[in-house]
Amino acid sequence: MAGRVKSRKALVLKLALFHFALVLLFDVLAVYAPGIMTRSIGGDSVFTVGIVFALGIVLSVIGSAFYYSGRISQEDRSRTGVTD
Repeated sequence: MAGRVKSRKALVLKLALFHFALVLLFDVLAVYAPGIMTRSIGGDSVFTVGIVFALGIVLSVIGSAFYYSGRISQEDRSRTGVTD
């Protein structure tokens, strides 16, 4: 039981630090390199590097939530012996 909780905490910590680093990088680029963040992607496109970066952050958070919930469900199924 304690090992499972410890591994879950380690995973959550890794994911939280990864997303914190992404958001911190986004903020630093937005403040200190606005020219990069406002650069248009593909000529006259309305999408900028900043918008694509922000969407990437949102998608990584959603993907991490799905990964975490799937991993926890898999651990619980293996612990209880339930098969689908």
